[in-house]
Amino acid sequence: MRSKIYPAWWGAVGILFLLFVAMIVSIPYTFMHPDEGLSYQFTAGDFSRTMRMVKTDVHPPLWFASFWGWQQIFGDFEYVARIQAIFLSVVTLSLVYQLGRRWFDAARYGVYAMILLGANAFFFTHATEIRPYPLVMLSAAWSMLLFQRWLIRQTWSTAIGYGLSCALLMYVHYFLSFLIVVQVVYFVIRRPHRQLIKQGVFAGLLGFVLWLPWLPVLIAQVEHLRAINSGGPLGVQSTTHATTLREIERLLRFTTNDLLWLYMMLLVAGAIVLWRKSNYQLVLLWAIGVPGLAFVANLFLAVYTQRYFVYLTIGIALAISAAFVALPRRLQTIAFVAVALLSFVALPAQLPERTPYREVFQQMSAAAHPDDIVFFDHFRRRDDFLRWQYRHYLSADLQNNIVFDLDELLALGNVRRIWHVTNNARKSSVRNHFRAIESTRPLVGGFGDCRSSACLLARLLEGPPLREQVVFGDEVGYLGTDIDWIDTTRIDMRLWWRVDRQPTFDYSIGVHLLDENGRLIAQNDGAVHYFNVDMLPVSQLVPEQFYIDYRTLELPENVAPGRYELRLIVYQWWDGTRLLLPDGSDSLLVTQIDL
Repeated sequence: MRSKIYPAWWGAVGILFLLFVAMIVSIPYTFMHPDEGLSYQFTAGDFSRTMRMVKTDVHPPLWFASFWGWQQIFGDFEYVARIQAIFLSVVTLSLVYQLGRRWFDAARYGVYAMILLGANAFFFTHATEIRPYPLVMLSAAWSMLLFQRWLIRQTWSTAIGYGLSCALLMYVHYFLSFLIVVQVVYFVIRRPHRQLIKQGVFAGLLGFVLWLPWLPVLIAQVEHLRAINSGGPLGVQSTTHATTLREIERLLRFTTNDLLWLYMMLLVAGAIVLWRKSNYQLVLLWAIGVPGLAFVANLFLAVYTQRYFVYLTIGIALAISAAFVALPRRLQTIAFVAVALLSFVALPAQLPERTPYREVFQQMSAAAHPDDIVFFDHFRRRDDFLRWQYRHYLSADLQNNIVFDLDELLALGNVRRIWHVTNNARKSSVRNHFRAIESTRPLVGGFGDCRSSACLLARLLEGPPLREQVVFGDEVGYLGTDIDWIDTTRIDMRLWWRVDRQPTFDYSIGVHLLDENGRLIAQNDGAVHYFNVDMLPVSQLVPEQFYIDYRTLELPENVAPGRYELRLIVYQWWDGTRLLLPDGSDSLLVTQIDL
């Protein structure tokens, strides 16, 4: 007995650990969405405020209470919040293993179900989410385990355990009631004897009595929803979706990683072989009955939202796993590995895109200067989700320099560096705002993109160091130098140029490092190194446009410590004649550098 059980158990532990690691690794690539922001908004402040906020929402209190407590211990950081979700999801996966092993009499079916869930986009998306759904899936699996244990043992103690699980379901999420309905349907079609009926009635009453104190709050929540929207007697118009063939197809594709026909064939094969097994009937009711009831109820009550029924993924995983019994024993493992690999390959494409606020804001903070201004273009000043993001991921200096209005920005005067942040770069007014800033501050870099629905752009527009240009030979205007890096091997800098009229010749620009005796130590001569990408001849400079000239001075080995002068010249490369400055000199002191 030990040789059969323990290797399977250790294999399940190994799979569970790998899935745990996969979820942990996914955290840096998972970005918050506005609903997760609501979780923080609801749990800010003390516990009594959290409960008051929940009473104005559409959810029961248990997850919000647990999340509030988690933050009191570990803080309100996004990473640790996802750790809580992952812990709940790992416990769920362990229960799924138990369900598969006990219901289908072999440990491999529990392992199969765990792996399929780990490769399922619907499950994986919500397994790390800062919302009630990890707890929803855990409580559903736990209730099903207790439900089946009660039906097998038929004792009052197991009936009490099941009744407690029903109360738990209703304190976690109202739409877990569809799972209770499925359990009742299954209970009825089994034609229970009188003693089991008595236990079932007692379990139901126990669950209802335990949940009864929250019932007045639910009634108040429904009345509140009916007062503020016309989405139906129970639903919220802005978040629920109508029962349509398109919506049903969306659910099917998401729950199968867009491998709909493969999953359908496995379900049919399993149903043909296992249709007489009561446990498989229960699994099918879980996988198919829950969404079926939801879509029917949605015709009258406007209650369907895809994420509300994420717990059906457990039923689907168990049903698909058990379906491999239809194959010869030797082919089961090969077939399962093929299906699992296909699911893992399809997984990334099915994961939802989310706006990468954390990534972009952290990149901004790393590249920012203390006096930079952040202009949030077409964001609401009182957007709580945006506020949470920049308070956690922007540097303190940037948080102190935020504006939301173009006139407010322009009133600040000669601000040199502005971060133009938008999530709607295609909007005409946003483009106009960007052009207004760019007229005096060219685009020099940025982060993010708007090539998908997860659009967020943070573009850095920077003005030249000097307000008034210094003109070489009445042709080439110099507007200052930014020194970006200095060490004993090199000096990186950016030269700023602008011309009032197109220059006559292709002058050469020289950056020279001189020692205290005027001896040349290093130099970099040539055309404009435009954004360090193109070598742009001076004669091609267009009037009224800024040109940023990236230069690097490679220093000789063992350069002596001391003070050096960085000087700038513009000259005719064919004969060495230098263009003169207004004061008659032929070179400009840029700065002094200590090495």
